[in-house]
Amino acid sequence: MKHRILIILGLLAVAACLLAVVLLRRNGASYRSAIPEDAQAVLEVDLQALVAEGGLTLADAWRLFRSDDVEQTGLRLTSSFYAFLTADRQPCILLPLADAGDFRTWLESQDVEVDRQQGLQWAQTKNAAVVFDSRKAVVVPFVLSGRDVSFRQKMAVIMKKTTRRFAFDDVLQSQTGAAKLATTTAVVANLVPADKRQYLPSKMFSDAPLFASMSIRRQSLVLNAELLGENELTAEFNALKDTFRPIRGDLFSFGPEQSSLWLTANVDGSSLLRRLRDVPTLRTFLLLLNFCIDADRIVEAVDGDVSLAFAEEESRWLFTAQLSNTAFLQNVPAWQRGGAFSHLFRFSTLGANDFALSGEKFDVRFGVRENTLYVTPDELLASQACRPGSKAVDGREAAKGCLLYGVLDVQQFVARQGWRELVAPEDSPVGRLLDEAERVQLRLFSEPRLEVELLTRRAVKEIFSEMKRDESD
Repeated sequence: MKHRILIILGLLAVAACLLAVVLLRRNGASYRSAIPEDAQAVLEVDLQALVAEGGLTLADAWRLFRSDDVEQTGLRLTSSFYAFLTADRQPCILLPLADAGDFRTWLESQDVEVDRQQGLQWAQTKNAAVVFDSRKAVVVPFVLSGRDVSFRQKMAVIMKKTTRRFAFDDVLQSQTGAAKLATTTAVVANLVPADKRQYLPSKMFSDAPLFASMSIRRQSLVLNAELLGENELTAEFNALKDTFRPIRGDLFSFGPEQSSLWLTANVDGSSLLRRLRDVPTLRTFLLLLNFCIDADRIVEAVDGDVSLAFAEEESRWLFTAQLSNTAFLQNVPAWQRGGAFSHLFRFSTLGANDFALSGEKFDVRFGVRENTLYVTPDELLASQACRPGSKAVDGREAAKGCLLYGVLDVQQFVARQGWRELVAPEDSPVGRLLDEAERVQLRLFSEPRLEVELLTRRAVKEIFSEMKRDESD
């Protein structure tokens, strides 16, 4: 009899545990039900984990941006918050609530009026509409007509959705990161201004799944973006590997002093020439150029690392490429005589293997030094081209094996563009982080995966800790 009672009690305990797990899962995921199944993009942010990587608590991070206490807001920031793009491209932010009453009180303390309708609470701030119930709040930025009937009907459908499944749920659950984004390449392509979309590859407008994540490292902020699965876009990317091969890092000592932007890749010239001929405007330009110099043979001779560097001014740039041969130099006497279209281009010899070529919209110097080609519009850069030691870009090891590597000097770029104050006020957290930024490093891998890393002068935790101390003083 005792054994039966023990068995029954054990079964009841197991059942209770299973029920508790189910209820906890439902409660934890209930606010996520507001994410539509047809959302075009979904961003998940574990704010607590993200700020912890920077050495802060949630309360510390909140006080960097606001003077009030995070516990007074009614938000449950220990749970992930979400942002999503609806089928009609309306951005929304989904916030879990710890206490709806505290959230309402907090809104009203900001002079925001709150009313009730359709079993929900509604508010309109200066630049966003807010709707919330006992568990969650949805903020709709850039909406100034939060009292519009049709808008409220649409938001009520979102708020009252009960199915827990939502768009990209499987992708987000299978990937790691404190901040994760799942969408498609078509959504990203359509964010590009309409007059610029013609320059994008046609397959960018396919629904190829795209995943991105952000993390904080010791001395950098890192954004990763990756194409998932096998599709037309990944197939086209893989086809590019005939042209772009893993970087060896041979040209890191070449380039102008204090480059604001430096890019390198490893190129097969013969494959590149075929791709250039597939573009009508470039094919026509090459055809005309070949009447003046052996452009095709020069491109075909490229075999190895290539680099493109921009000096402080955008107009000063230097292109460098390793060559498999310099046989095209045997035709320099023919270049000097000119051809059928010599009136379109002006060619002149500046030295043994140094030349100048100009046309209606360009004027460049180019030449060969020890199996390395250089092209630049700048006389000083031409004199310094292909001379080891004039430039030492920090990143040779990071670039090896990548298909594309780039370094952007943040301070030079921001100062030249003149938008430093526009992006972030000097005393704001973002502004102070920007002041600490040293460079942006870009790496394209063969997966295909793109990594963009913002490197800082000091450890990120040290920067945030200093902000925290200043905020408490």
